[in-house]
Amino acid sequence: MSAVHSYFAGVRMQKATLPHHLAALWFADIAGYSELAAEDEWGALELVEILQTLSRSTVQRYEGRVVKFRTGL
Repeated sequence: MSAVHSYFAGVRMQKATLPHHLAALWFADIAGYSELAAEDEWGALELVEILQTLSRSTVQRYEGRVVKFRTGL
């Protein structure tokens, strides 16, 4: 028996209850966005806003939170 093992042989560790949190990363891409933006920049930005709104409502429905949206703009 090692010195460390014999030192802790009589010690009982208390079980710590730690909160668990589910984390998810979500990556999304708009197919053809560059072409759409070249033709109609405001329409493309509106599409991004609509998709972000839908994403936020979906995340909130499952009691999650959006940390950051990055649009590359």
